[in-house]
Amino acid sequence: MSDLITILSGVLRELRHSRGHTQIVASEKTGLSPSYISELENRKRRVTLTVLDRYAAAYDITVSSLVSRAETSRVDFSSHSLISSRNLNIEPKD
Repeated sequence: MSDLITILSGVLRELRHSRGHTQIVASEKTGLSPSYISELENRKRRVTLTVLDRYAAAYDITVSSLVSRAETSRVDFSSHSLISSRNLNIEPKD
């Protein structure tokens, strides 16, 4: 999997955590099953444009902000967390 696609998995997980949501809540918001979300976050499924669009709509943010976050981050796969010089402050879309 490409680095950007891999890092997007971490971005989606951190977005969910930053809102205090479980995978069940994210599932309800995105229309994706909890098992699908788990597989995305654990890099067992690829993050697609459709997935990014669903997360963006569910969390009222832009797809470009998710991709931008991934481009400026890296992931510590031992703890499944993003390592970045800034916190996950994804701005709502205008």
